[in-house]
Amino acid sequence: AMLLYGLLALAHITSRPYDGLTALLTALAILLLFNPLSIEDTGLILSFSSVGGILCFQRMLRIRDRHRPLTGHPHLERARRWAASGLYEGAAVSLSAQIGSFPAIACTFHEVNLLALAMNLIAVPLVTLALPMALLSVPISMAWFPAGRLLSYPVRGILWLVTGLSGRF
Repeated sequence: AMLLYGLLALAHITSRPYDGLTALLTALAILLLFNPLSIEDTGLILSFSSVGGILCFQRMLRIRDRHRPLTGHPHLERARRWAASGLYEGAAVSLSAQIGSFPAIACTFHEVNLLALAMNLIAVPLVTLALPMALLSVPISMAWFPAGRLLSYPVRGILWLVTGLSGRF
C-alpha cells in the first residue's frame, strides 16, 4: 500500500497520469526485486490479486442512481441515496476483491467457500464502521480513559459479531 501511495505521489509531483494497474505491477516488481522468493508467499499473492480485482472490476460493479428523479422528500431522498451508494460501493469493492482473489484462493487452498461472499458483504461494512471508532478511541483514551473505553464498546461488539460470523462460515 505504501508503494502504491508513493507512486501516486510521484505521479502527482511529476504531473503524470496515474494508472492503478501500472502502479500495482510496478510495486510488485519493486518488492520482487528486493525479495524474489516472495513470489511464493501466499499473502503477497492474495493481496496483489485482491487489489488487482478491485482495480479491474469495481467500476463495472458500481450502481448509480443519481439520474433517477427524487421521489420523496428531497433531504430524505438524498440521505437514502448517500447511504445506498456507500453500501453499493462497499459491496462493489468487496465483490471485486473476491473476484480478483478467487483464482489464487482456489489454486492455493484447493477449495473456495462460496458463503464467504455473503460473509464479506456483512463484515466489510461493519469493520468499516468499527475502524474509525477504534482509531478515535486511542487518543481519547490517552486524554480521558473512561471516554475512550466507552467508545471502544461498540467496536468490541462489532468485532465480536464479525468474529462469530466468520467462525460459522
